Formats: sequence, C-alpha cells, structure tokens
Amino acid sequence: MSDCTYYYKMVRFANSPLLALLIVSLAVLTCSQNCLPGCLSCSTPYNCNSCTPGQSCCAPTCATCVNQLQCTGCQPSYSLNSSANLCYLTNSCLQMTCNQCSSTTNVCTSCSAGYYLDQYTYVCGACPNACVACTAASVCTQCA
Repeated sequence: MSDCTYYYKMVRFANSPLLALLIVSLAVLTCSQNCLPGCLSCSTPYNCNSCTPGQSCCAPTCATCVNQLQCTGCQPSYSLNSSANLCYLTNSCLQMTCNQCSSTTNVCTSCSAGYYLDQYTYVCGACPNACVACTAASVCTQCA
C-alpha cells in the first residue's frame, strides 16, 4: 500500500473533523513530495494524475506524453524511440562531449572523460565534481 492510500484510508477512522483534516493535510504533503516537478498529484512518482495549471507533466524531452515517462511526441531536436516511447537527442554525435558515434544509427555511443552517456536520450551528461568517470549523474566510478 502506498503512503497516499494509507493516509486516505486513515481519514475514515478519524474520530473528529479536526483529526481528519490533519490527516488529509499530511497525506497531500507526503503524496505531492513523491511526484515529479510539474505534477500536483500522482499515484506513483512517474504516474501524474494532475499537472500544475499551464504546465505539462511530460518529461522535458517530450512535447506530448501518455505519462511522465512515455512520450508520444518530442521537443525540437529530439526524435521518438517508438519501442521505448522516449525521446532521444537527434544527431547526438554533434555534441562537443561525444567521444564515439555509431555510423548506422547516428547516435553517440560514448562520451569524453568526465561525462556519462544517458542510455535513453544519448545526451552526454557531466559527472559530479571530483569525479573522473561515472555511469550516471549520481554514480561515480573513478574519483579525481
């Protein structure tokens, strides 16, 4: 059972309106903290039920989406990987930090030292400070 479901079920057993209001307030605070930015309420961190007015719940690379992680259209300079429903950087080989490129798919396959390759978007992201090599923004494999 998620934290959200737990808090909302507790409201039924509250013996006063004030206690019920306190439980609901705690539930809204806890559940909204689990959502990604731009999402007001979610059943899981990646399944947005309602977005901030005037904003999209899509990932930054998506133009349109089914949910925060499944794109149906992409932002300019990105292409849709239809099997994964993710948007990847078109011509990612043109990045200054791209070290090696696939001649068949025209996407970056490895990045320069101090950068990691995002396997979904093919964007080279910077490693954390004092890190020479990493596999993700928060996973350092070789310290400086």
